[in-house]
Amino acid sequence: MGRLSTTFVGLILLATLAVAAFDTIARRQNSLQTTELRIPESGEVLTLELADTPSKRLQGLSGRVHVSHSGLLLLWPHADQHPVWMAGMTFPLDLIWCDSNGRVTAVKLNVPACPDAGSCPLYGALLMDTRAVVELPAGLAQELALEVGDRLSIAALTSMRQTQ
Repeated sequence: MGRLSTTFVGLILLATLAVAAFDTIARRQNSLQTTELRIPESGEVLTLELADTPSKRLQGLSGRVHVSHSGLLLLWPHADQHPVWMAGMTFPLDLIWCDSNGRVTAVKLNVPACPDAGSCPLYGALLMDTRAVVELPAGLAQELALEVGDRLSIAALTSMRQTQ
């Protein structure tokens, strides 16, 4: 094979790999489940990516360079202590813990990214009876004036309550 043929084969291989990578990313984006969060007091509506399985909750937003949609909802099947850590994060977040009725039980603003998983603290470790954590880009919770005691309407949480 000549030099031109080798270069051509290399370019074809590179193009094939690029198409496969973009296809994988597109499929992942299309397979994301979302849920709606309504803030009754302001009428604001956010679309959140839904993490309702152990593997999705473990992955969370780690390793991403930005938040898809308005944020992420970590949702557990039962109320309990549900601490969050920022391992592998590349940007800060606002964290909002909610009980089974969507009442905000805790808010932690501007939680810093923690690229080194070995030194990442847990947030909300002592909070009992939480069912969900809303992860928003840092600053959005304050912009939306979210506070402890607020009641949020979260579609995935409501539908989970109705099926139990």
